[in-house]
Amino acid sequence: MSEPLINTWDQLRAAARHNPAPAHWAISYRTAQERPYTGPVWVVWHFVPLLEHFREDKLFHVRQPVRQHKAATLAQAMAWLAKQHSYAPVWVRNRMGDYIDAQVNTQFPLQRQPKGEPHADGTTTHA
Repeated sequence: MSEPLINTWDQLRAAARHNPAPAHWAISYRTAQERPYTGPVWVVWHFVPLLEHFREDKLFHVRQPVRQHKAATLAQAMAWLAKQHSYAPVWVRNRMGDYIDAQVNTQFPLQRQPKGEPHADGTTTHA
């Protein structure tokens, strides 16, 4: 049995192993509390199969007030990805709150991890 898919990285890795081309992308929201970010940003990133790692491709900084500009900045990130990499899937939010290709989300759904159960990396879900 394969490892459970518990985060966006796992989803993109599974999609790349199933079909390495084209690249599989995600757009994630991050805040200043998550270093090295200095403010709220949308991070456009993708999984690099050969390196078994991900690569951040571009940051889109969300202006203040965040509530008013968050959706517009997300639309800019999606438009940039469509223009720069010809990647314009039907976007959906996964369980992590990241935006990914709807087909990847359907084919490789994230599994619920029971609270307190250890993940593959040794961390646990908070109660």
